[in-house]
Amino acid sequence: MTHVLFDLRVVGPRWHGISRHAAQLFAALQRRSFNVRFTAIARPSCPRALLPPGDYEVLPAEIRPYGLGEQTLLPAMLGRANADLYYSPTYVVPFACPIPFVFTVHDLIDVQAPNAKLKHRLYFRRILPSLVDRARAVVTVSEFSRRTLLDFGLPARKVVVVPNGHALNPFPNAVRLPRLLHMTNGRPHKNTSLVFRLAHRLLPRFPELRLLCVGLSALPPEGRGLGDRVDLRPVVDPGELARVYSESVATLVPSYAEGFGLPALESMACGTPVVVSNRASLPEVVGDAAPALDPDDLDAWERTVSRILTDNAFAADLASRGLARAQTMTWDRSAAIWADVVTRICGR
Repeated sequence: MTHVLFDLRVVGPRWHGISRHAAQLFAALQRRSFNVRFTAIARPSCPRALLPPGDYEVLPAEIRPYGLGEQTLLPAMLGRANADLYYSPTYVVPFACPIPFVFTVHDLIDVQAPNAKLKHRLYFRRILPSLVDRARAVVTVSEFSRRTLLDFGLPARKVVVVPNGHALNPFPNAVRLPRLLHMTNGRPHKNTSLVFRLAHRLLPRFPELRLLCVGLSALPPEGRGLGDRVDLRPVVDPGELARVYSESVATLVPSYAEGFGLPALESMACGTPVVVSNRASLPEVVGDAAPALDPDDLDAWERTVSRILTDNAFAADLASRGLARAQTMTWDRSAAIWADVVTRICGR
């Protein structure tokens, strides 16, 4: 039986995209029956309730993701674990990893952004190629990201797509609120400024309408003048996600860059219309189930969101198409693809 060390150190109270990828993929793998024994690497400071359910061993490692300890402390721990494979859900792997490994490069935003930090440029240009050479496979989460990685120079034979999925359903008996939802981390590629500029146009026209921004703790300059009709939540607990989506009238994803775009898929899974930008992976994620607009065309965003707010048939059609689309994009599907990759690698 193949023994896989699955790194869950990114899982914690802050439920960001990579956390969801790691936790939900691992949970789906626990539901599968195949010849693999898993040990999860998790931080002791992470409450057990936040880790995926299942009967598996936990190897405690209070080593911060992306920190120095990942290079100095983790290799020895991996070497003592008597495992056949190490899986990292991030693009960082110990340079001295003593066992075969697979890792995930979700996107190249950190290196391709105009304001990319020097440490990211050095890592992706100098260190990543060596890790790719030694990796048994490099996982990415969309066909768009795969093309991006190949353009960056990664070999096609190494890069495999294990698309993200969802584990949400419409919240029971949810009451739709006059509220727009935007999930962000505040970084420029999320294009949150468009959402606030859109709010300046829509909120005066629709007196009951509000805006909820998840991922922000302070109102940016673009949000000034909107009064108390903007709600900010730095984080949303995993158990609240379905309700937050289901109670919103629409989810706005105007990103310039994404490796996948989980909020778009999760919104569709909860039956909430979503409007996305026509950039990066987002059209691939939504298919024909959501409008895909130029992220700089504020007028187009105003027209489309206004129609969702005033045309019940249009909103219901988007919700229906989104639900149908989301049914084909589950974590169970992702786990099946991941399992096939690992089975080929380990030959068992």
